[in-house]
Amino acid sequence: MQSNPLTIPRKSGISIEQILPIVESATDAARAGLRFKATMKLFRVAFLEEILAMHKGNHSAAARFLGIHRNTFNNHIK
Repeated sequence: MQSNPLTIPRKSGISIEQILPIVESATDAARAGLRFKATMKLFRVAFLEEILAMHKGNHSAAARFLGIHRNTFNNHIK
């Protein structure tokens, strides 16, 4: 059985409504002619900022939620 690519695990606490604006902004950037790296950076930053907002600015909690080290999270958010 193939899974729906827009299915988000229920326990993640993230709704599809939170993800769609990020995906749409990355799509708009690609359509505007931005290169792959620039588009991915926009997506990554928007995604990480949304996760950070969910955790009220707590970098450690956001990193733990994503399953990455706090330093890795901080390097990606720059």
